[in-house]
Amino acid sequence: ALVSWERPLDTGDRTRTRVLTSPYYIAEIRATPDSLPVNISSSSTSINVLPTIGGTFRRCAWEQERCGCFGAVQFGASGVWSPPVEVNGDVLCAAGALFPDVLPGVQKECQCNSGAQILKAGMYLAGRILAVNSVGLGNFSAPAKARIMGNPSPVREPSTVENSDHIVFSWLAPSDTGFGDSNATILYYFVYLSDCHDFSLRESCDTSIL
Repeated sequence: ALVSWERPLDTGDRTRTRVLTSPYYIAEIRATPDSLPVNISSSSTSINVLPTIGGTFRRCAWEQERCGCFGAVQFGASGVWSPPVEVNGDVLCAAGALFPDVLPGVQKECQCNSGAQILKAGMYLAGRILAVNSVGLGNFSAPAKARIMGNPSPVREPSTVENSDHIVFSWLAPSDTGFGDSNATILYYFVYLSDCHDFSLRESCDTSIL
């Protein structure tokens, strides 16, 4: 999620022209009303809130080893990571049911973060920002709220009706449209057509998108 804001109207001299001081802005993010706030420094007027906030990820195992962790575990390499998974004990560090193979053919690792809060679809996130100049810290802004959105689940009950000159495809909207319920708006659908049952990308298959 991208959190953004504008430069303060008063940066210290009753104008917007006074230079701010590193780290320029501090964002306080709270995942749930009873969770500890997490402070994130930013040199610009935006921050990218990742699937987890708080704590630090550290390697707990190489691929095909077991990772012992009580917290969030991610799988990958070179800055490309799977969505974090909550683990309470140990887990096999390998592509499979828990972790997708985000970089095929590359040696990967698992990283554990025992202090992370995993952001889940439907969760409300609250944040407020303060600016920093050479005098010190300013006051926090009024809090802003956002709701974490995930990917929609598969559509329901797809069906076809064949006519002499066309085929009608129909379906029901996903049961989870992004917030863990049906309250998010689906913007549009992609319909894939293929003359291969498995939608293979091999040259003998003709696959297109409507």
